[in-house]
Amino acid sequence: DWSSDVCSSDLGTAASHAWLWDPHHPDRITCKKTGEVFPGSRFPTKNIRVQVLSGKMVDVPYVEVEHRGRVDKIQVQARIDFEKTTFLGGTLQRLGAAYAGTRDERYARIVALVLDAWAKQVPDYFLSGRGGAGDPISPAEAEEQKWVVSRVSDHNGLAHEWPHGALHAFDCIYDSRALQELSARRGYDVRKHIADNFFGNIGDVFAKRVRPEWAIRTNLSGPYAVLADAATILHRPDYVEYLNDYLRATIEENFVREGMFPESFGYHREYALTNWQTARNVARYFSVHPANTEVLRATKRRCDERVAFLGRCVEAHQPVCYPDGLIPPFGDSGPTVEDAARRQATRS
Repeated sequence: DWSSDVCSSDLGTAASHAWLWDPHHPDRITCKKTGEVFPGSRFPTKNIRVQVLSGKMVDVPYVEVEHRGRVDKIQVQARIDFEKTTFLGGTLQRLGAAYAGTRDERYARIVALVLDAWAKQVPDYFLSGRGGAGDPISPAEAEEQKWVVSRVSDHNGLAHEWPHGALHAFDCIYDSRALQELSARRGYDVRKHIADNFFGNIGDVFAKRVRPEWAIRTNLSGPYAVLADAATILHRPDYVEYLNDYLRATIEENFVREGMFPESFGYHREYALTNWQTARNVARYFSVHPANTEVLRATKRRCDERVAFLGRCVEAHQPVCYPDGLIPPFGDSGPTVEDAARRQATRS
């Protein structure tokens, strides 16, 4: 029975081994178990209609497959789009780096064309609950779930929302002649279009919708470090103001006195490292842009203290490490080796 071997309806990174996607044929995907190509005539595409953050109603395509006595909705197009996002992110980062290293405008022109096209799509991205693999949900439902949702990613909540490579590429070509020439040809400010409708659209979900008290409920803090980078690249002081509240809540609510985040040692270490990076990225904002409001000046004054405290948090678990620097695998921690490990000596 073919249906008993169908690819998992979990189309996130955990199931990436089940699918084969080829950038030379970007609009289809193949199930490795069966060789079935989606979309295809055997499984016609249907649609779920849902409201998105732009206010529009959009159709989200899926196929239905009978699997072990039940009918599963498989969001094949979402998986295809995830593969496209992953491919574009890495490729754009390499192109941006090539431009930064050579100042060859041909690299910048490709990045500009792709980011400009991508920026037209992001405002109409749909929201999804259940780790990015569930049915699409409306903005009102996302609010009810306190924004433990996915939109540009497929992970737990908003953990992987930033296409990092694309953001880095935009930073590399920010002042390129290619962006200016493309703006002249198209009759609008392409750089502003990308800044507002791509990266600003993603950042606004955090800064305008995810309350700090909701944001600190998760130990997946990576997007907040990137939000601080985006604040610098896009010159968005409102993101810094939001991150001021986020860092205050993180430090006051989630770290105890000696600097431990009360989860297992491995999770503490990653959480402390990520938020330390967030604090350092906020501090870096002020090396580029002035603190020209009272809120920004107050945030700037707190930077050194926050970076220092979170730096101590990064080291808080080290006294309990094994002599070679291995983190004891208590709870759900793996036996992670410390970055500064390979100790020559240790003490209790």
